[in-house]
Amino acid sequence: MLEVDIGVPSDAVFTGVDEDVEGHRLASFVTDDGSVFSLDHEAVHSRIEYLVRHEMPAGEEHKALSALAG
Repeated sequence: MLEVDIGVPSDAVFTGVDEDVEGHRLASFVTDDGSVFSLDHEAVHSRIEYLVRHEMPAGEEHKALSALAG
């Protein structure tokens, strides 16, 4: 099974869509403790699955998916 980095496994706020140096769109997040991370579309899906499995809210991640699709 391929391991996917889902960022910090805690509540995070979606801050916007950025691009990496190769032009790939990434959703950026910040946590309550100030940690910042960016995820591609696949990793956002994996993060949602993780959060749901651990009964954590995933509303910000759903916003990120919508923004990445748009």
